[in-house]
Amino acid sequence: VVPISKVLFVGANQPPARVREVLRLSKRERVLQIKRLRAFNDLPLMYEDLYLSETIFAGLDRIDISRKLLYPIYDSRFNTPIIWADEFLEPRLATPEVAGHLCITPGDPVIFLERIAYSFEDKPVEFRASFGRGDRFRYHIELR
Repeated sequence: VVPISKVLFVGANQPPARVREVLRLSKRERVLQIKRLRAFNDLPLMYEDLYLSETIFAGLDRIDISRKLLYPIYDSRFNTPIIWADEFLEPRLATPEVAGHLCITPGDPVIFLERIAYSFEDKPVEFRASFGRGDRFRYHIELR
């Protein structure tokens, strides 16, 4: 099942320091940032903030990703398959921004996921910070 995604923002930006470091970008390189809300049966389940190298993924902002998985798009359109990912999960409390997107109360429990996805030769190409509703969170991963 592919959750429906509501794209809240997509555009080129200067990356935060952590993203620049993780994606091994120079100070001049920009990122394509995508903020989206993932929902199932009209219930918001996850708020995501993704960062991609603008050089590698130029034009992704013109593709409708609301009903598609990103990794097949990375592979087919940008010749950048995701080979593996490093992911970290931790419990957190919802900030007012996250709570507003997930239709919960600030301070409610959320699961924070940080993912760094790699392509060939262990090149990091995606940094993703996601917040899942603590009351509806079930996590399954199958990365190939």
